[in-house]
Amino acid sequence: RLSGVQTDPLTEGQSQIVRGKNANTYEQFRNLGLSQYGTVASGEWIDIIRFRDWLKDRVQTGIVDVLAKADGKIPYTSAGIQVIVTALRAALDAGVTAGGIAPRETDANDNVLESYRITYPGLAEIADSVKSQRLLEGIKFSARLAGAIHTTEITGTLSYSI
Repeated sequence: RLSGVQTDPLTEGQSQIVRGKNANTYEQFRNLGLSQYGTVASGEWIDIIRFRDWLKDRVQTGIVDVLAKADGKIPYTSAGIQVIVTALRAALDAGVTAGGIAPRETDANDNVLESYRITYPGLAEIADSVKSQRLLEGIKFSARLAGAIHTTEITGTLSYSI
């Protein structure tokens, strides 16, 4: 709902044309004004774009924060790599708390569905030429989006017995 914004009195045909262009509408549904569709021009959901940008900022800010607050420097050691990975993990945990990344859960077969996965090189895997540049590369993450429910399909029957 958008406070102080008037709804668009669109016909169904007009609404479909807007939807076909990955645009959004603000329409009346009974006594509620509701924004419809929530996509951007590329077709991606706008909440995913906003979350992606928010998460990128959290990761960048977290890494800069640990670098800036380090007592002199973060050593290029296994412990130093963990400092950076820990900052990344904190940003991803914040993403879970914010609702953009799905929480750790189990499926119907009791398989664990992790929220995210972080991979990074061990110290011995990093070339001395890279270390001499003071560059830590090869840290990666993948995260499971929480997504959102916009529509539902419910079926049922009415009878005198179940």
